[in-house]
Amino acid sequence: MKKGKKILRFPLVKIILGILIIAGIPLVINRFLLKQIFTVIGVEETVNRSIRMILTILILMPFLYRILYSKLESRKITELSKRGLAKDMFTGLFLSTGMISLVLFALALLGHFFIESFNPQLSLFPLIIPLISMVFVEELLFRGIIYRIVEESLGTNLSLLISGLLFGAFHITNESMNIMSFIAIVIGGMMVSIMFTHTKKIWLPVFFHFGWNFTQILYGVTLSGEEEYKVSALFKSHITGPEILTGGSFGPENSIFTLALTLFVFILIYWLCSKKGKIFKLRSRKCI
Repeated sequence: MKKGKKILRFPLVKIILGILIIAGIPLVINRFLLKQIFTVIGVEETVNRSIRMILTILILMPFLYRILYSKLESRKITELSKRGLAKDMFTGLFLSTGMISLVLFALALLGHFFIESFNPQLSLFPLIIPLISMVFVEELLFRGIIYRIVEESLGTNLSLLISGLLFGAFHITNESMNIMSFIAIVIGGMMVSIMFTHTKKIWLPVFFHFGWNFTQILYGVTLSGEEEYKVSALFKSHITGPEILTGGSFGPENSIFTLALTLFVFILIYWLCSKKGKIFKLRSRKCI
């Protein structure tokens, strides 16, 4: 019995179990149960999808996370605590919106970014639930499960690199992905991971990631190689100029300005974590 518990508490086993249970069960329920039920009773597709996402991703996933890791790790699940949620939400949205706006402002000053029109009548509400759901899934899996468990086992520095590389690999099938995009996403993943280390909660990463994507959609620029979101843009805009500055067909996330700013923010938050003794050494809970 003790041997079985020891195996279940092995870091890699905890990660695999977490991904299978916390992502797998909601996916099955969403696709093979709720979708069929709502379709039969005639719920409109957009509403159908939003309700399913709320039930399976925003409610069921954190519930399963709490149950699984409270049992496996015999602890209170503080990373999903609502304490400080408003502060983390404001900080994440303010920081992400500010960073994207700063990059686009720099491109505008150089004559590479133009806003052609404004559409104040556009309804963005149908986009919010799918976007926050997608972000929540990624952050719960990459930060709440993978990064957290690896950090506890291998220390902060190695876990930042591992989670960043995995985050980059996860996006490798994105349209127009290249080596610059991969490096940018790896650094972005490391930046969001160090946010988790700083707060020890999932909310700052979630709302930063949401604000990062949502702000690009508002400005009407290409998001990680995807242009389908432009129909939901608040502004009609276009970017032109050298790929190293503008990001090319991958979008401004691929810009050297974005990469430099992301690296700066990562170093800043890492420094704050180090100053507050939140950086853990390899295979040790001893702080640097």
